[in-house]
Amino acid sequence: MQLVTEQKIIPGEALLFIDEARVAPRSLIALRYFYEECPLLHVIAAGSLLDFAIEKVGVPVGRVSFLYLYPLSFIEFLRATGREMAASAILQHPFPQAVAEPIHQKWLEYVAEYLAIGGMPEVVKTWQEIHDIHTCGELQYSMIESYRQDFEKYCKHHEVKYVSLIYDQIPK
Repeated sequence: MQLVTEQKIIPGEALLFIDEARVAPRSLIALRYFYEECPLLHVIAAGSLLDFAIEKVGVPVGRVSFLYLYPLSFIEFLRATGREMAASAILQHPFPQAVAEPIHQKWLEYVAEYLAIGGMPEVVKTWQEIHDIHTCGELQYSMIESYRQDFEKYCKHHEVKYVSLIYDQIPK
């Protein structure tokens, strides 16, 4: 790897990132090698639909930690948009005790904002930086279209129209 990348790989300092590991399922088998032969090297294998690749080749039990990424939750959204006090107050508020009406209204505004912006980190970051709903909408649309373009990668040609139909029904 050092010769190909012309970069010195220093265990303990370097991070080896294997992106789209599903395309080369045997790379998952190599995780065991890294764990046993080079334990100081930080390794991340990532990609969509990794579970299918794992089904094919297995995974080194006890040597791999899994981390699934999801959109930001409402509380994470509040924190990312600089509303730490609101996030903490919501988490600490005793259920089912009522909240004062002005606070309730403010929190409902935050919920509406979250529902419009969503939890995709890039969109939230853009919202935090420029507060432009149109730019955020363009980012959201771009992401939706990127997912749509991926259908052909993961489906047989005759299945694409059915996956597309199901995808279009998600909001409903």
